Amino acid sequence: MHEEISVSPAPPGPGWERDQHAGSIQYLGPIWRKASIGGSHVAMVAGDHHIDFSGSVARGVILAFADHAVGCAGIDSFGVAQVTIQLEVRFIDDARPGELIEGTAELVGMAEDLVFLAGRISANDRLIATSQGLWKRVRPV
Repeated sequence: MHEEISVSPAPPGPGWERDQHAGSIQYLGPIWRKASIGGSHVAMVAGDHHIDFSGSVARGVILAFADHAVGCAGIDSFGVAQVTIQLEVRFIDDARPGELIEGTAELVGMAEDLVFLAGRISANDRLIATSQGLWKRVRPV
């Protein structure tokens, strides 16, 4: 099969801090955030508990991570929590255990309490997914 990968609770590098607003997404393992100009930047390290039958990180893990990563752009832009109304994710490549999965996102537009966001998910600097969606702002963080 493959060598077992353990997910370290240590930050993946300089500038990363534990995401304190991650909520249930923490079940994926530690989620990290770092300051980013014009959007959000979050990361996680893929472990053995994230893989599917093919040995790659399960698409559902990437989807949940994309939802959180893109949603962080709304929090960073407005300081308010939001709920996902619509999320589209396009899978481009696989991620593997041990890789650093990073998500970046930016605000695309807004109308009243609706926020349009877009993001990119990469694994070790390789694009693995893109996403876009619609979120509704609900309360201050």
